[in-house]
Amino acid sequence: MKEATRKWWTQKSDNYYICTSVAVERELQDGNYYHQPECVELVKKIAVLPGDNKEIDQIARYYIEHLLAPKENIEEFRGDAIHLAICAFYKVDFLLTWNLKHLANVNKLRQLRIMNARLELTTPQIVTPEQLL
Repeated sequence: MKEATRKWWTQKSDNYYICTSVAVERELQDGNYYHQPECVELVKKIAVLPGDNKEIDQIARYYIEHLLAPKENIEEFRGDAIHLAICAFYKVDFLLTWNLKHLANVNKLRQLRIMNARLELTTPQIVTPEQLL
């Protein structure tokens, strides 16, 4: 995964407008893991989509209430629900992730499309860096 991500970043990232969100920044700053300082520094160079607004919170709450995303902390909206809500709100084309369990998962994507259609939102393509190579 690491090799595919680096390869995508060096060979293909120029083909995309790359942005991140405050939710990603928060997740990267949480905890203590290998290469954390490098990861935090990397996202500081990327445009950030704001995530602190009531409409995004409502979308995230809808996903959690309809069991699309885990109820990690409904008051703080961390994790998958907020990532998906930000992408839907800002009409992001691709959500790039290695989270195969909860995000880059065909069953979840089908549910997300149905929910976003009900909410009249667009659904990003959820892909791994390897798929975009």
